Amino acid sequence: MPLTKRIDHSLASTSGRPWAPHLIASYETLLYLCMLAEYVVGSKLGDVIGYARVGLRRRR
Repeated sequence: MPLTKRIDHSLASTSGRPWAPHLIASYETLLYLCMLAEYVVGSKLGDVIGYARVGLRRRR
C-alpha cells in the first residue's frame, strides 16, 4: 500500500468523528476512489453523506 493510502486509511480508521464509520479498506482506480466501511445499524447512509458534504463545504 503506498504511503499516502496508508496515511489516509490510518486517519480515517481512527477518526473520533461520530458520523464517520470505521474504514476497513480503500483503493482507487483511474476514475474513482473506493472506500469500504462498516455498516452501522440504525443509521441512514444518506444522512452520513449529507453531513459529510456540509462539513466539506465549510472547510473550503
